[in-house]
Amino acid sequence: RWQGLSQYLDCVAFADRAARELPTGSTLDLTHITPGRFYSVGIVFFAQALIDNVAVWLCDAVSLPVGGGDRHFLSSRFTRDLVRKLPPAHVELEKHRAFVAETNRYRQVWIHTISGGAIPTSDGNPFQHPETERRILGVPLDPAIQPDQENYRKRAEECARKNDGRYLDEIGNFTSHVFQATSDFYLGWLRLALDHITR
Repeated sequence: RWQGLSQYLDCVAFADRAARELPTGSTLDLTHITPGRFYSVGIVFFAQALIDNVAVWLCDAVSLPVGGGDRHFLSSRFTRDLVRKLPPAHVELEKHRAFVAETNRYRQVWIHTISGGAIPTSDGNPFQHPETERRILGVPLDPAIQPDQENYRKRAEECARKNDGRYLDEIGNFTSHVFQATSDFYLGWLRLALDHITR
C-alpha cells in the first residue's frame, strides 16, 4: 500500500515540476491559464488524497477502532486513538498539523468551484502594455478569492492586509511549497511506520 501512496507523491511532484515550467512575463499568454489552474488545483487534490490514505493505512496498521467518517487527520477521535495506541505519532501529528489544515482548506473550496487555482495577473495593465514582463500566474493565499465573485476585491484587499500587501503567490512558489510539505509528510509517517509499527 505504501507503493500506492508513493504514486500520489509522484503526481504531486509532477504537478510541481510542470507548474514551475510555465512561463512568466511577456511569454505568458492565455494558453497557459488552464494548465496553471490544472496543476495548482491538481497538486492540492493529490496531496489531500495522500494525506487521507495515510490516515486509512494507520487505522488498519494499528487497528484503530475508528469508523470511516473519522479516518482522517482532522478528526479528534482519530488523532486521540492514534496517539493512545502509538504514542510516537504525537510528534508527527504536531509537525504536520498546519500543512494538513491548509491543504484541507484549499481542497474544500476548490473541489466545489471551477474557478479555483492559479489566475493570471500583472503588476501593470496588460492591455495597455502587452509587452509587460510582470505577468504571472498567481495562486490566491486565501482560496476563497475568486475573480468571478462580487466580493473579489474586498477579499483580496483583506488578504493583502494580513500578508504584507500580497494576496497571491506565484504558482511555482505555491506548488514547490505543497510538494515539499507533502514529501515531508510522506517521509515522516513512513519513518514512523518503519520504526514503530510491526505487522
